[in-house]
Order: sequence, then C-alpha cells, then structure tokens
Amino acid sequence: LGYTIGSLEVDLVGGWRYMYATSIPLSIIMFIGMLWLPASPRWLLLCAMQNRDNTEEFKNRAVCAFCKIRGQPIDIVASEHISEMLVDLSFMEEEKQASFREVFQGKCLKALIIGCGVVFFQQ
Repeated sequence: LGYTIGSLEVDLVGGWRYMYATSIPLSIIMFIGMLWLPASPRWLLLCAMQNRDNTEEFKNRAVCAFCKIRGQPIDIVASEHISEMLVDLSFMEEEKQASFREVFQGKCLKALIIGCGVVFFQQ
C-alpha cells in the first residue's frame, strides 16, 4: 500500500511522507498481531537445553506452542514431534565440522530454494 501511494505521489514535493504515513498503520497492526504469537517450539527447546533444571516445563510449553501454531489439540503426535526436535537439537550441541556441501542437502536445500524463490519473485 505504501509503495502504491508512493508511486502515485512521486511527483509531489514531499510525496514520500504520504508513502510512510500509509505504511505506519499497517506496521502497527502487524506489531500488535505479533504480540499474540506464541514462542517458537524450537526456541523453547533451546532454552530448555541451556537451563538444565526445567527441561520438562520447557518441553510442555513447546508442545503447547506447537499445537497452537498448527491449530491442533494437544496429542501424542505433537509430543513425538517435539521429542524428535529435542533429539535434533541435542546433536547440534555436539561440536561437529560442517561443510559447504551440506547447504545443498536435506532441510537446508529446502530453505535455500524457498529463500532464493522469494528473492527471485520479489524482484
């Protein structure tokens, strides 16, 4: 919306002000909506690994956050998924040497394709 207003008002002196003025309400709405987002389950599990004393509490919070994000009731499948995530994170804690080739394999390849696609289609 801000870009559209900016392109319409490009010939006016100070037209850039209208562009920013139309973008500010939308960014405020997005900020308010962001306050209701739950914490990422992966981030909660990383906190659990750093604070070794409350691992079970963080795991339960991660399950709740996972179910809230997916819009599903809390069930065994969510707990299993969080347990798998915890196992993946425990392997990350070990010091291992990564190669550049790993960027083009597995989950990294999917993220790379999505990221490059967003940049490509944005332009």
